[in-house]
Order: sequence, then C-alpha cells, then structure tokens
Amino acid sequence: MAGNDRVIAEMQEAIDQPDHNQSESAANSRRMHTATEAASALAGAGFAAPTGRAVGVKKVIRRAVDASSAVGQQDQLNRQVADALTAMRHLIDRFDLRLAALEANSTATWSAINDLDNKPSDNAALRASLASHDILIDELSKSLASVTDELESIAGRVEANGSTGSSVGESLDSLRSALTKVAGTVETLRGDTALTRSHLDLLLADTRSPAGHPGRTAEEVARWRQSELYARFESRFRGTRDQVLASLEPYSDVVESLGSQGPVLDIGSGRGEWLGLLQSKGVLAYGVDTNSDFVEGCRERGLDVRLEDALEHLTSIPEGSLGAVTGFHIVEHLPIETLVNLANLCMLAIAPGGTVLFETPNPTNLRVGAAAFYLDPTHLRPLHPDLLQFILTDCGFVDVEVRFLHPARDVPEFEDELQREFSWSLFGPQDYAVIATRPGAPVGS
Repeated sequence: MAGNDRVIAEMQEAIDQPDHNQSESAANSRRMHTATEAASALAGAGFAAPTGRAVGVKKVIRRAVDASSAVGQQDQLNRQVADALTAMRHLIDRFDLRLAALEANSTATWSAINDLDNKPSDNAALRASLASHDILIDELSKSLASVTDELESIAGRVEANGSTGSSVGESLDSLRSALTKVAGTVETLRGDTALTRSHLDLLLADTRSPAGHPGRTAEEVARWRQSELYARFESRFRGTRDQVLASLEPYSDVVESLGSQGPVLDIGSGRGEWLGLLQSKGVLAYGVDTNSDFVEGCRERGLDVRLEDALEHLTSIPEGSLGAVTGFHIVEHLPIETLVNLANLCMLAIAPGGTVLFETPNPTNLRVGAAAFYLDPTHLRPLHPDLLQFILTDCGFVDVEVRFLHPARDVPEFEDELQREFSWSLFGPQDYAVIATRPGAPVGS
C-alpha cells in the first residue's frame, strides 16, 4: 500500500509540474514514464491499492498517459519550431551574403560610371550590370516576403499551441528584427540602383550629344536614348521571359504549321521570346526590330534579328517568299494608314496558304481599354477586334479568326446575361489575336 501511495504521489507530481520550457517538458515526460513503469511493476508484483483507491489509481494512470501524450506533442512542436527557426537563421545569413555581394557589385558599377569619361562603348556592360541588379533585387524581395510569411506562420502555430518558453519568443523577435533589417537593405539597394541609372543616363546624354559625336544628329541621339528607355520599360512591365513564354501557350496548335510555306517573319521581335519558341520547334524564323538594344540582346541569344523597319523590309523581299508574318503587340503602335499598308504588304509577301498573326491588347476589357492600354506611352490607339478583323478581310485574307486570350482572372459561368457581360468587361481576356490566311493553293499541294 505504501508503494502504491509513493507511485501515485510521483505520478501526480509529474502531471502537475508546470511546463516552463523545452528541457522541463522533457524532464516531466521522463518522470511520468518512470512513475508509469513503477506502477506497472507494483501491479506485476501483486501489490494493489486498498478498496476505494483502485479507481483513483486508474484515474491517475490515465491522466499520466494523457499528459505524457500532450507533453510528447509539445516536445515535437518544440523540436519543429527549433528546426524551423534554425533553418530561417541560415536563410537570413544567405540573404546577408547575397546583399553583401550585390552591394559590392553596385559600388563597382558606380565607380565604373564615374570613370567612364566619355566612353559610350562601355554602355552595354553597364546597362547589363544594372539590369542584373534589378532582377536580383526583385528576386530578393520575393524571397524575403516568402520567408516573412513562413516566420509568421510558425509564430501562429506557437501561439495556438501555447508557450514554448522564452527562448522561442526571443528567437522569433530576433528573426523578425533581422528580416526587417534585410528588407531595409534591399530597398536601399533598389534606390541606389535607380540613382546609378539616372547618373549613367545624364552622363551618356552628354557623350551622345551632337557636339560629342559630330556625325550624329540631335534626332538620332534622341532616338538612341528612347530606344534604351523602352527596352527598360519592356523589362519592367512586359513580365519575365518565363511569363511571356507562358502567355504564348495558346498558340501551341499553330506554331509548327506557321513555317510550312516558308520562313516566318516576326516584326517587332522585342526580347525574342516568340522567335526562341519557334526556333525550339524547328521552325525557320527571323525577325526585324528598330530597337537596337532588343536586336543586340536577341543576337546574343543566337536569334536572327535584323535592325530594320518592318515596312521597308517587307517591301524589299520577293513576293510570296514568306510562310507567315507575326507581330505581337505591334499594331496598336501604328497609325491606321500604316496598319492598312502593313496588311497589304503582308498579303504580297506571304505565300498562298500562308498565315498572318497579330496579337494586341483587348479594349473590350474595360480595364485594358480605359487604363492599362495607356501605360505604354508609345501606344497610339486601342484596336477593336472587329476593326482589325475587318482590315485583314478587306485586304483579301480569308478564314480570319479572332482568338481572345489571357483572362484577367477565372470567373464562374453566370447564367444571367448581365452578369456575364459584366464579368467579361472587367475580368475577361486582356488580349486578342487575329489569325488569317492568304487565299490560294499552298505551294506543293
């Protein structure tokens, strides 16, 4: 009986012991385990509680088992939290290393610009360095946001499961402080990069002036600077290369057939995502663009892109020598008379059975037609899909298809007509394409 009393007392002490931190929780668990083993040993040796105490022993043992399970869960949570916080600390250390490297690179770029001393040939490397800074800073910002969300998720679990000790709270506070510091450094670097770019712009504006280059007119200098500005604009607002490639997925059914009647000409090739896709599918294709920065970037990637005006190029090539002409977000930059002229030149340049494909913003989406369209300062006017379809039909193209693309968001199919129209107008396709065919029997048919 005395043995039973001692066991019950030990078990009760273990259950009632407050759990202040992880090490105490582990000690409690060990004490309860010892007490439970002692109770089992006593029972196996033939000891029993006196009448009236048997139910109490069972209750205490049951409480011990339940408490042991709870403490085990708490220990598991503590270990998970500790592991997660350790991993976060490693991530933040990696942030610090990347930021240190970026700061060093930024300082070197700034020094190179100050030492430029009227050397415009160094411009491309400096621009590439600044562009890489922008990309890295954006990546760091996204990673930082992800890590911050994860940290707050861990903090929420800790709070929901009760206190895990002051050390965990101190770790959470320390990591929050470290992340805040990293975020501040990232934004400082973002500002430094912008300042460096402005300094380079002003310096190169002087080196490109007609006085600095007697053979270059003021108009040529202005066009050169605008070309670089638009290249940076595209990098900022068009999306990453992967995002643009994803937006081309709706054309997977026509890609390989485009070059069946001859090479594909892509006008206004930009950064070359479409040409790269055609090349990867084995389609013979080349492009023209008037932006020297884009042309240089495409050539560095092994793409055939020429620094030419699209209309002049179409005029210079033999009739029927192309399998297709494509243009992504080009036609909205053209006056109406130029657009009609482009359509007529495409009719002459494309072989019978060949294709013309133009993609442009969709103004029937009100947010595009009333606002987003005008973000690009070189846009002239939105083109209603019925108008572009009419122009191509009027120029003699057949099978003119309008394909609506890239909805702003997925919305349910409403039965009510007014709801459907409202949904289309605000959340529907942000772009559309017109795909048409030059009439006549394809070559070799």
